[in-house]
Amino acid sequence: RSPPGTEEASLATTIEENAGYRPEILIVEDNFVTATELGDIVRDCGYGVAGTVARVNRGLELLDQKPVDGAIVDVNLDGASSFPLSAELERRKVPYCFLTGHPSLSVPSDFSSAQILTKPCDPREIRSALHALLKQRDTDEALAPQPAVERGNWLLQALDAAAWATLE
Repeated sequence: RSPPGTEEASLATTIEENAGYRPEILIVEDNFVTATELGDIVRDCGYGVAGTVARVNRGLELLDQKPVDGAIVDVNLDGASSFPLSAELERRKVPYCFLTGHPSLSVPSDFSSAQILTKPCDPREIRSALHALLKQRDTDEALAPQPAVERGNWLLQALDAAAWATLE
């Protein structure tokens, strides 16, 4: 475990390195008080709140309207499961964590890689989870294959970088 304050310093450095860019976090929570507290914690971390929604359909609509870098998702939204929204986050490769008031909750295997936070949740746990989500996103983006440069025809396209550099 990192010494106290180290994680916050690392987070501040990450935000400074991306000057002008502030990751946007989607909050999916049906309890107004909890949603407000989560929004405050997200902003205290230096992130933006992409939106706060209490229903799956509103979350899906928001994903079509705004870029989202990460999400905190309550599992039970007034009796409805948030798993359809989680599936869309997975499809879009948006990292997220679950937040639930049911510690014995069983999450479908499709979502087993998501961290599960239990309510009431300590703000430090949420900070740590957000930091991990965005670190995961940055790592995933760095490992993603880069699109090939279009070079005009199949022969030129087949040249490797060294051969192409010789021609240039």
